[in-house]
Amino acid sequence: MHPESGPASIGAQIRRRRLASGLSLGGLADRVHYSKGYLSKIENGSKRPGPDLVRLCDAALGAGGELRRLAETVSTSELSEACRASDPDGGVDVADDGRPGPTLGRREVLAIGGSLPLLAAAGPERLATVAADGSITTGFTAMLAELRKLGQNQPPGLLLPILDIQVQTLLALARAARADDRGALLMLTSRFAEYTGWMAQESGDDRAMVRWTDLAVSCADAAGDRELAAYAHIRHANAALYRDDAVSTVALATRAEHEAPAGGPSSTRVGALALQRQAQGLALQGRYDDCRRALDRADVLFDRAIGVNTPLGPTTVANPSDLVLGWCLHDLGRSREAVPVLERHLARVPQHARRARARVKGRLALAAAGAGDPDTACTLAHQVLDDAEYVDSATVRHDLRHLGRALNRWRARPEVQAVSPRLAQALRTAAS
Repeated sequence: MHPESGPASIGAQIRRRRLASGLSLGGLADRVHYSKGYLSKIENGSKRPGPDLVRLCDAALGAGGELRRLAETVSTSELSEACRASDPDGGVDVADDGRPGPTLGRREVLAIGGSLPLLAAAGPERLATVAADGSITTGFTAMLAELRKLGQNQPPGLLLPILDIQVQTLLALARAARADDRGALLMLTSRFAEYTGWMAQESGDDRAMVRWTDLAVSCADAAGDRELAAYAHIRHANAALYRDDAVSTVALATRAEHEAPAGGPSSTRVGALALQRQAQGLALQGRYDDCRRALDRADVLFDRAIGVNTPLGPTTVANPSDLVLGWCLHDLGRSREAVPVLERHLARVPQHARRARARVKGRLALAAAGAGDPDTACTLAHQVLDDAEYVDSATVRHDLRHLGRALNRWRARPEVQAVSPRLAQALRTAAS
């Protein structure tokens, strides 16, 4: 390793900035809620700071993301050889420009519908007659709404087989439908496929998420709808966010913003959601001013899209601005500011939306730990774990992993010792 790119370099930068700020080691310890002894080991290079500590030091010392970038450079340098030797099939397939792999064409999309033997046995004429019946789209639309409600309280593994069958059925109908009836069926198929992609991500299968999302885009494109194609980049950006990949999050969200069709209120909402995801990526990079500008622009677009009836984006709370702001503040190292913002959002989430509440409480627990309040963090952790037993959410587990590391600073405290075995068990069960 190059001598200027190791743990000693990061520790030296933290020490240099601390002294320039007139802070004692104890003063920095009070701000980031780590012990003086541990910070001393970081500064002298005998310990490497984890990403949470780098984030907190970056904010406390006003580094503007410099410490984060230095830490990422070190990690990239150390892992490059391992990455080159890793299994080439270990990640999501992407195109040369970093985008997910190519989507299916219209003929390929419609051909998939022939995969259900029972529907194929009905014959094309019978299927075309069924496809022309307006009650079909009405019934499937109502079914999707009910499945979304079910998904708020049940594990994704329960829904994925059901959703798969519905998508295949709709594709078979679209394949056989007359031209006048095909567009509505393809659009409905795209909505089912998009939600199936979200459930796949919640199950921890990002590869399946990419496949389902690409199918959703292809169906919408065949029906002449470009909004979902733009929204798909937000879905991919969301997956990148949960991989802590700030660069890809920003790039994909920016692309979604630029590709959202201009003019319509639904497209305006897609643009707002893209800006919120962009802000979250910028927060991971420590770019406070850019993050706040993106959030402000998102709020303007959400105001324009008030009352829009669209299935794209979150449905439990129409505008998740408080959730995103609180999320960003925590990732920017401003956890104390994040706590009341996330509490405000939690108060708006319906009691029946167990998956959404678990996600918000998980972020709130992280913010409480970041603010130096392990008691509240542990109380919330127990609540999240209660919900996690039902909803089996990979995104919630992502936050629980981060929370376990954060609480390790107070591992001698009884409340931490009480919740730690539950955290470990939840993560072990999910991995098995």
